[in-house]
Amino acid sequence: MKRVIVAVVLLLLVAVGCIVAIVLQHDILEEFLADTVEMEQLFLEDDLPAATNAAATFAEQYTKKTKYFSLFLPQSLLTETQKSVVSLTPILQHGEHKDFVAEVHRCRLLLQKLHDMEVPTWQNVF
Repeated sequence: MKRVIVAVVLLLLVAVGCIVAIVLQHDILEEFLADTVEMEQLFLEDDLPAATNAAATFAEQYTKKTKYFSLFLPQSLLTETQKSVVSLTPILQHGEHKDFVAEVHRCRLLLQKLHDMEVPTWQNVF
């Protein structure tokens, strides 16, 4: 009987850990998606210093908050997303403004893909 109780407790701990990981990833990715909207809005309002600052802060936060995502998400998609995130600041700093909106949209699509991959659906399970 003790073995059954220990097994059930371990199963519950694993389930709670998975749920917490999914919720944290969901919240972080929602925050990142909101940040991309804010960056694009600042750029479209011609506030380039604020947009550059927001892009730099976004890149720092992305690097800091996603270091454990590779435990749950495919490394190739994380690397592609990081390349997109990191390229936003240099695009603004070097005056390639026409590419900024396109890169923000690409970044948002990649973040949305990461977000959708963690939703527990039949398509994601099998």
